[in-house]
Amino acid sequence: MTGKEKKKLAELSKNTKLLYQTLSANIKGQDEAIHYFVQGVFKGEFIPETSSQALNNIFLLSGPPGSGKSRLAYITADVLKREILEVNLDVNAAETFAEDLVNTVSGNKEAGRISRFVEENPRGILLLKNIEKASPKVVSAISQIIETGRVVDKTRNKEISYGDNLIIFTTHVGAELYLNDALGSMLPKSVILGSFAKELEESDFPLLFFYEYFNNESIIFFKDLAVNHLLELMEQGFWDFAGEVKKEYGYDMDLDPDMLNLCLFNQCDMIDANSVLPLSRAFLKNEFYELSRHLDPKALTKIQKINFSVERPEPDSPMATLFSYKEKPQVLLVADQKKYQCLTENDYIDYIFVQNLDEAVKVLSEAYLSFVVVDLMEGVEDRGFNVLSLDDEVSVGLGVFEIIRENLPTLPVYLIKHDNITLADYFTFRQKGARGTVDLSIDSEGAQAEMLLIARDILIQKTYDALQKEDLIVKYNTAQRLSEDGKTAEVIFYDFEFENLKGPDPVDEYLEEYKEPRYFDDIVGGTSAKEDLKYLKEYLVNPEAFVMKYHSVPGGVLLFGSADAGKVSLTRALATESEANLLMITPSRLADLTPEGACELIKDLFEKAVREAPSIILIEKFDLLIKACGLGAVRTIINGIKDIKSCGSPVLFVGTMNWTHSTVSDENSDLDPELLHLLEHKIYVKLPDRDERIAGIKKALENKGITTIPDSIINNIADRVFGHSIADINDFIALATRMALKQQKEVDSDILSDALDELTFGQKHEWEEINYFATAVHEAGHAYLLWLTGEQSSFVTIVGREEYGGYTKPKVNEKISKNYNRQWYIDKIRVSLAGRAAEVVFFGEKEGINAGISGDLENATVHAVLMVNNLGMGRKLRAYIPLETLSVSPAAVAVYEEANEIIQQEYENTLKIIKGGKKAIKALADKLVEKYQLTGPEIDEIFARFKKSKIAE
Repeated sequence: MTGKEKKKLAELSKNTKLLYQTLSANIKGQDEAIHYFVQGVFKGEFIPETSSQALNNIFLLSGPPGSGKSRLAYITADVLKREILEVNLDVNAAETFAEDLVNTVSGNKEAGRISRFVEENPRGILLLKNIEKASPKVVSAISQIIETGRVVDKTRNKEISYGDNLIIFTTHVGAELYLNDALGSMLPKSVILGSFAKELEESDFPLLFFYEYFNNESIIFFKDLAVNHLLELMEQGFWDFAGEVKKEYGYDMDLDPDMLNLCLFNQCDMIDANSVLPLSRAFLKNEFYELSRHLDPKALTKIQKINFSVERPEPDSPMATLFSYKEKPQVLLVADQKKYQCLTENDYIDYIFVQNLDEAVKVLSEAYLSFVVVDLMEGVEDRGFNVLSLDDEVSVGLGVFEIIRENLPTLPVYLIKHDNITLADYFTFRQKGARGTVDLSIDSEGAQAEMLLIARDILIQKTYDALQKEDLIVKYNTAQRLSEDGKTAEVIFYDFEFENLKGPDPVDEYLEEYKEPRYFDDIVGGTSAKEDLKYLKEYLVNPEAFVMKYHSVPGGVLLFGSADAGKVSLTRALATESEANLLMITPSRLADLTPEGACELIKDLFEKAVREAPSIILIEKFDLLIKACGLGAVRTIINGIKDIKSCGSPVLFVGTMNWTHSTVSDENSDLDPELLHLLEHKIYVKLPDRDERIAGIKKALENKGITTIPDSIINNIADRVFGHSIADINDFIALATRMALKQQKEVDSDILSDALDELTFGQKHEWEEINYFATAVHEAGHAYLLWLTGEQSSFVTIVGREEYGGYTKPKVNEKISKNYNRQWYIDKIRVSLAGRAAEVVFFGEKEGINAGISGDLENATVHAVLMVNNLGMGRKLRAYIPLETLSVSPAAVAVYEEANEIIQQEYENTLKIIKGGKKAIKALADKLVEKYQLTGPEIDEIFARFKKSKIAE
């Protein structure tokens, strides 16, 4: 290499370093994109690529509007001292340029503006925007230029070379890639093209264009700017403006740092990299206008200084979070506390220092962290040899960094600066997801300031994201004040409020509204389900710690159980306690929609949930959703949970289903197995047990202001409402309150009992007096046989309701018993037949047989058939016949014959038992005629005066 050539390389190196520095200083948040762009410029100038294309330097910049793509092109032109031409290739916006380009390439016309620019500036820069919107003809013309590197002006017979031009295309396609912080700039070409194809599948754009002319190094992704970068640009704009004001008008300016927050939140509906500078200037210009409007020219000439200040809201105001944390942010430092002891001497940040992996994992799994600061050299191992790249070292700091990036990609991580760590190493870790670096080697005050600045930026980012999700901006008022000497003016920002910019969301009209909060402590029962949901609450409140602890994010949730078991209430409590948005749709809301419309609505619901995360999507009666949308569509929609997981926003899908079994599986459910797999958390919401029913009754009574009901009555009611939900309990107590109001008396045990029976069996019927004693004898027979078997009655009544003359309710043993032997079934049959037997014993065969036996006989028959057909408790074992086919089976005759024999035999035995206990039955019947209804303890008290008759075997 000659000296001249070496000087050329040195000049190239100098220019590209200057380009990198200038781009980095002026384009915030795009470090990776800048690195790969400058690297590409160097490679194109150093030794041009030998390939099928003739152009040395072409780039495709993909990213959201306002992220700095065009700015990069203009800064590059300025640094490299090249001319630049910007062309919008949109079919509608660039018709003239497009036609010029096409005609020039085809040789039908003299060179158009683009080619003339290239001819006049052979090393110029072409900025061709919105390539994805170009017409097929334009794409074809550009393809020819890339392949040949030239066009020919036929009118002058002159060749125009594009070979040394730097051509920059921009596009907005690839959003899936450039909006995902977990993905770096350098991706496999197949992944890039796959994303492009997905977005362009309905357009006429030839995807082959990207495939042929760009490799994965020349496709560079720009990301959405984080708030800290917008704030840097805004702060730069403020102080540049202050300098211009000083130069132009001689005013000094003092700017409150909180103005950055206010300006950002006021403009968050439109601010981006392109608009942040003009918007920040306009923000201040508005206040100069207001000042000039309130002061006369003489006062304006006397002013020397203008102070801008923000009047912070009161700490308990909802607006206070715009400017400060309500609680101290927690920060994990993977570093030696002794080195950075100065950081702990503050009242604003709670620091947690760790120096080994286990401690770090424990903190990451338990603490709600604002951000993490890692010393990559902490705990570095001495392996006996030196490596050039820090990425090849082994240390505690490196280990923690990798754990965080793998498990908690949304948790901000900053690296402590060290003199012996090169810029190249830091860039490597920036590529891997580090948010930035922090210099803690300076004085104590400076180190504190750096950490507080990061904490501030993260707070502002959180608030900014929340405002954007809700389409809110912050409005304010200003007050102007002049000092007594007239030399200082003050502009005060105050009176902040939120303004909603969005119209009604179409999804909202299908959502159920719940204004009052619900907490787990408000809900009686569902103890086991509460614990399962509290586990999922961790994910909604602190997704980073949840993922760190359990190494996964939760899939969908299926809450199943009896109707009114509290499934929706539990989900509402989960939403309240995790401060998550609850988006609930019932299938009835979808009734008027076509399957396609229902699917589209559910898709929009998922998108809304992501925007408003943390969110809970609640689909009540999930099994009916399948009927509304179709199985395939629901499977596709629920699969969207995986996409929601990847976005880093905590969203939980909950479906409810009325299901009386205690498990849901492929074997016993009609739900599609894949759906069951996606709903990986299957939580059974049980009806309340006795203790929970007692607590529910007491709470419902307290809510109605009823405090005079004794515990014995409450306990008895709890026995009677076995198998009922807390909602049922609330309903009957509400009915009791209304009944007491009508009767103009306080709620007592009788009213409670009447309300429960009326809600269960219907309104009272008045019977002839003779019927009361007959009914009392019938029910006393049932109660007596229950007493003899060792069981108890919880309640007996002779108050007629609908078709019932009365009933006896056994006290249910809620503990599972394995002693379901033959005698147990025989006892059940005898108890069922005891009412009829008592009537016969007391009134004779003729008068004692009436129509009230039908339900009793049905119960006796069910038990007898089960004994013979299902349980092998007959005279001999016989083959089991499914009950649904028993009625049409030839063997049914033999089964029913033996069942009849059992019933007849046990009826005879029951008659003997009733005769032996006639006095006890008479005593209970007389008391029933007197009081009409008796509780379990009252029944036990009467029977306790008598000896138990021997039960016939």
